[in-house]
Amino acid sequence: MAPITHECYESGETYRGTLSITRSGIPCADWSHHINRIPCRAERNYCRNPDRDKHGPWCYTNPNNRLAWDYCKLKHCESATVSPQPNTPTDTKISCFVHINTRIVGGHQVRGTDGSWVVSIQRDVPDLKDYSVQVGVRHLNESSNHPGLRISRLICGPEGSNLVMLKLEDPAPVSEGASTIHLPVKECHIPEGTNCTMYGWGETKNTGYDEALNTLTMPMVNNEMCSQIKGDAGESRICAGGKRGEGVCDKDNGGPLVCQEHERKVIIGVSIQRTKCASSQPALFVNVAFYSEWIYKVFKLYPSLERN
Repeated sequence: MAPITHECYESGETYRGTLSITRSGIPCADWSHHINRIPCRAERNYCRNPDRDKHGPWCYTNPNNRLAWDYCKLKHCESATVSPQPNTPTDTKISCFVHINTRIVGGHQVRGTDGSWVVSIQRDVPDLKDYSVQVGVRHLNESSNHPGLRISRLICGPEGSNLVMLKLEDPAPVSEGASTIHLPVKECHIPEGTNCTMYGWGETKNTGYDEALNTLTMPMVNNEMCSQIKGDAGESRICAGGKRGEGVCDKDNGGPLVCQEHERKVIIGVSIQRTKCASSQPALFVNVAFYSEWIYKVFKLYPSLERN
């Protein structure tokens, strides 16, 4: 029996290995069957990166799979010869309030082409028939008045993202309790000290609001202070808050961090609790702008759900 080789890549677009299976164990499909989507001159069904995806090589799967495409289980090669990248001057950072047509509905409901996407925090992959999505709920005792929207697909984000996107069978309804919000442009920046709003269902220390959707104003924290919290997560994480007694707590995971400029609201982060409940340490969030290219790629490569 031949030994198992562990392949890696130095640059996703230059990977020329022979791995032909996704990280979830699904065999890759031949690139020639998908030439009209994202063209690739790759031979056979090997993992490749024709669109220079910063999260690494990927491949399409066969049409009968629930995943239309997925990343391959490859790691960056250890290399001591990689040239350091010059730092981008702070005055050239992109504003997150640039207009984007794709929107998020009701906190972190994503409206792609037809309003049927949800972005949230990744847990163990569930049996979708046991779950549904509710939109516009402000208090848990209102749940019975809001019909559950069935989920047709679940797409896990890039390795280390903690994100997952859900495809709904029907578009999410927009109502008074479910307004629209913009997605950020890729790799945009929110200045330190900007006050943004966190939404969550977490612990409120017996104030009677534990079953209500709560909001909290949190200032953005600079990268130097945030780096002590996020470790080696780099640009994929951002921080906000830091006032003792006010912050992310139990059950707030997956809640959106929203920033506003004039009338335009943008979802900047998704909560992932990594600190003590509402401590003086800033709270940690997934940086949505870092993963925005992946989100748009999901929109592009998952066509509107076929109707029966």
